[in-house]
Amino acid sequence: MSYMTVKSIMNGAAESPALILGGKAAIMKVLENRMMVNEARTIEPKLFSFKKAREDAFDVMLNYERRENLFFNVDAVLTFSHAVVVQGR
Repeated sequence: MSYMTVKSIMNGAAESPALILGGKAAIMKVLENRMMVNEARTIEPKLFSFKKAREDAFDVMLNYERRENLFFNVDAVLTFSHAVVVQGR
């Protein structure tokens, strides 16, 4: 459930008509604020990575695994991955 919320937050930041001024730090601040409002607390900010896509845009990527114990010594490993391009300076 948290993944779907954060995916929606990332898509919203990418579709924002206004530039996010301040580069990576400002984009991360916007994502953290939106995650706090939407109570997506299970995903840590350090899981996000940034790569410069163009002069005024960054690729924002979220890749992580989550391990859930099913029973005894049997676990399920869930992998999540999502990337968007966010306008930022």
